[in-house]
Order: sequence, then C-alpha cells, then structure tokens
Amino acid sequence: MGGRERPTVGRRWAFVPFYWLIMSLAAWRAVVELQTNPFSWNKTPHAPVNET
Repeated sequence: MGGRERPTVGRRWAFVPFYWLIMSLAAWRAVVELQTNPFSWNKTPHAPVNET
C-alpha cells in the first residue's frame, strides 16, 4: 500500500480562491440586475437544432 500521491492534487487547490471570486462576482451581478431590471431575462443564444 505504499502508493504515491499524485502531484497534481495540490495544484488544483491554488485555483479555489479564483473560483470563489468569479462566483462572487456573478452573484453580485445577479443581485444588481434583480434590483435594476427585475423583469429582464438574459438568454444565451444558441444555434437552431436540426432534428432529422
């Protein structure tokens, strides 16, 4: 059972604060939009699906 831990596990933790930052910015943007324009809906444009 003398397995070695993968070295990439520690590097992933370095991005956690950045992830928290962008999630916080998205949440604050949503709060501001809710106050300034509550009946607006931001949609993502998608290409039409060709069902055959």
